[in-house]
Amino acid sequence: MDAPHLDHLADAAAGNARDAITFLRQAAQEAEWDSADTITEEHIRTAIPAARDTLRQRSLDKLTDDQRLLYDILLESGALMPKDIYERYTGRVTSPKSKRTVRKYLSKLEQYNLIRSEGEGPSRRYTPRRSRGE
Repeated sequence: MDAPHLDHLADAAAGNARDAITFLRQAAQEAEWDSADTITEEHIRTAIPAARDTLRQRSLDKLTDDQRLLYDILLESGALMPKDIYERYTGRVTSPKSKRTVRKYLSKLEQYNLIRSEGEGPSRRYTPRRSRGE
């Protein structure tokens, strides 16, 4: 594998070393499946989406029921402000968590690269990512 291949992996990982390692591992597996001696650009191109799906699923598997519900609300609704997320969340659970806890959960979802936020304070909006690279 040469420098341009490594650059492609690094760009796709956007500075996240764990993602880069996962992409490289998947590319190596793709090369092995092809009985290739080296990792090609095609292996990398194929590996990145497959590895992103794996990473996304791992992140989803780590979520608590409440965190998953918040993510599902965003998937269903698109971009929402925290107050709207909380309102929809409390309408679906019998024992809702506090607003502060929900904000922590949203931060965790963002850390897992499942959602992204724009803006500050009460005008902040959260948007779901449909895939890790989005």
